[in-house]
Amino acid sequence: MKTNNLLNAALGAMMLIGCAASGANTASGNNAPPTNTEPAANTQADNTPPVDTDPATAYATKDKPGTVKIVAAPELPRVAMKTAKGNFLIELYEDNTPNTVANFVYLVNKGHYKGSNFHRVLLGDPNDGRSMRIIQGGVKGGKRSEEQPEDFEWSIKNEATTQTYGSLKNTSGTIAMARDKPIDTAGSQFYVNIHDHPHLNDPAKPYCVFGKVVEGMDVVKAIVKNDDIIDAWVVQKRDHKYVPVVKLAGKNNYGPLE
Repeated sequence: MKTNNLLNAALGAMMLIGCAASGANTASGNNAPPTNTEPAANTQADNTPPVDTDPATAYATKDKPGTVKIVAAPELPRVAMKTAKGNFLIELYEDNTPNTVANFVYLVNKGHYKGSNFHRVLLGDPNDGRSMRIIQGGVKGGKRSEEQPEDFEWSIKNEATTQTYGSLKNTSGTIAMARDKPIDTAGSQFYVNIHDHPHLNDPAKPYCVFGKVVEGMDVVKAIVKNDDIIDAWVVQKRDHKYVPVVKLAGKNNYGPLE
């Protein structure tokens, strides 16, 4: 499988080519959103931090890992990312996209994002609504270039097509799943919108928003291509396991990852 990227400035649109599911090659197309490659098999140790509800506990924050705070609805899970430019904090829309959030939290706890990088940073014209302005990362196996072939292990269903998704949109500051052109091919890659991208909300082929940067958007805007994701950790979560329902490579059915 091969991942290619082409920015067509003359058309004011973005052409991005992702990895195809089950080893198939993906044809390029105009205005395709961010591309996807998938995470490694479940071979890493579970690095889930301890959880506690004692107010005297040294909880994790945006700036440092620590004990995960347990919260109850309507409070939402939060994840911090430490980058080469500083830290930012993401609030996750579990009520709207429960399986996408479970997948992201699962990968954070497995250390999937630690030591990876933002391999694609697009800073198109901020006055052009179809000009892409995103940072994208989360590939399998850590650092990579845009041109490097990448295999995958699983994919999740696109929850932007579900009734619980509501009115979420690819607006500035939101985080969404990158994927291949088929809508159910997201796995581990994510992107943060640096401005509004209405064309990514097409009901026929939406790109699933699952959270928003609530602190550190200045850090996001300072990130350049190949900046490191030094670490990522859960700051707070609800009192249950986060285990996604996925389709493993070469399989036809979806099931819990554990």
